[in-house]
Amino acid sequence: MGNHAEALRLCDEVLGLPGLDAPDKAEAWLVRGRAHYFAGHTDDAVTDWTRVVELPGVPVEQVANALYSRGIVWGEKGETDKELADYTRVIEQLPGASVEQVAWALNNRGVAWGKKGDTDRALGDHTRVAEQLPGASVEQVAKALYNRSNAWARMGETAKAMADYTRLIEQLPGTPLEVVAKALCNRGVVWGLKGEPDKAMADYTRVIEQLPEAPVEEVACALNSRGIVWGQKGEPDKAMADYTRVIEQVPGASVEQVAQALACRGWTKYKKNDYCGFLVDTEAALSKQPSLDYAAFNVGLALLACRRDPDALAAYRRAGEQFPDKIDTLALVDLADARKKWLTDERAEPVIQLLQSLKK
Repeated sequence: MGNHAEALRLCDEVLGLPGLDAPDKAEAWLVRGRAHYFAGHTDDAVTDWTRVVELPGVPVEQVANALYSRGIVWGEKGETDKELADYTRVIEQLPGASVEQVAWALNNRGVAWGKKGDTDRALGDHTRVAEQLPGASVEQVAKALYNRSNAWARMGETAKAMADYTRLIEQLPGTPLEVVAKALCNRGVVWGLKGEPDKAMADYTRVIEQLPEAPVEEVACALNSRGIVWGQKGEPDKAMADYTRVIEQVPGASVEQVAQALACRGWTKYKKNDYCGFLVDTEAALSKQPSLDYAAFNVGLALLACRRDPDALAAYRRAGEQFPDKIDTLALVDLADARKKWLTDERAEPVIQLLQSLKK
């Protein structure tokens, strides 16, 4: 119910009772650790779960829960080696841990290996859950397939990624809807990389129109991605309609998704020669997400297009100082294209000189 203070009080009351045996103490520490965690007291949570791990006579199930929970906190703190150690204890050093607990730990350890750049070990852990762990729940198998497919995609193994995404989406009844929606969005990206825009469009549309209970964030992602495909297919009005849905009609969409939609809608307006609209949307995107590098440079381009050259120079300076390694790919390329259409060499030269001076 979110009443963490009352949960903590009750756990303290339990722990003050005389004659508690090890399982009762462990259960109180497990619950109190969760209450501390959700209240934002992560160090206190770790302390309680460590008590469970170190107390003699605690049942294996409770020790595994404490190790798994503590591993999550280590991961959030960036203590990846400690995170790996706790998951490994559940997987390899805790006889009697349930299949589900081992599956949880394997999936999370695989993600942790991925954070360390050890793709082979990450693939190995996810494969153990997906292929070699009889009795693992559909939810855990689905997570393993999803994580493994993402790893394949990062490695450029698109056929293997596609096979895992498809197995998850089409051949695993009972897969949580959130995982299906994420897999469809990611499979759409792979279709796009393979030069199959219509199949990408079909996957995005399935999330948007055929999964009524899909999480808001995945719907927003699918709309933004479908908008990009519409643009590539020469359908700017349909692209803008999808971006506008994210901006105006998807309550709860993240700041990142709304900012992307604004930036993409602004760029679509630029392509339609609506320079004022381009500026308004791009400034709104950057206001929502100042780290959006392409929007930072596009503000400069929009100001140039609106013939506000001094303001454009100032915007390009800010963007160039913040993202010097993106000057070539996100600024100079677009300026070169603009010079072929509407931007004179005389107006372009001061901007190019400025950007060249900011490059590292």
